[in-house]
Amino acid sequence: MIAIALSFAVFCALLLPSCTDSPENQEKAAPSPGETSAPLRDAKDVTVPYPVNEHGNTYGSAADVPQDVTGSYEDMHALYPDLVSAVATNGDTGYVWKDEIDPPPPANPDEAVKMMEARKAKGKTIVTVYEQDGTTVVGELEIG
Repeated sequence: MIAIALSFAVFCALLLPSCTDSPENQEKAAPSPGETSAPLRDAKDVTVPYPVNEHGNTYGSAADVPQDVTGSYEDMHALYPDLVSAVATNGDTGYVWKDEIDPPPPANPDEAVKMMEARKAKGKTIVTVYEQDGTTVVGELEIG
């Protein structure tokens, strides 16, 4: 058993120098998908330039929000456009109001339980999908 361990150590030392290199000399692995190597930015310091419709509402894709941002619910919520792009169940594309798909979190555990019970009793949530004007109905989106 000792001979096997010794042979492996010699193999590493002779053929695989990286096995014996100090950690600072070893090549660092690339970040996994979805993982960033840079520190997260505060959502308060980030602005996403969305187009504005004739009613003064921003519209665009949730994919435009940077992935390297963190912050409170309010700060993160503010990064998204008022109208978020979506595909209706009929296949038409349009926008849903962000407040309908991302409501504020519960204020306390009792409120959280009530929200969960109400959501469970309701079943699927149906959200209206609009054109970018936020008033012309295109279809519906099922959530849940």
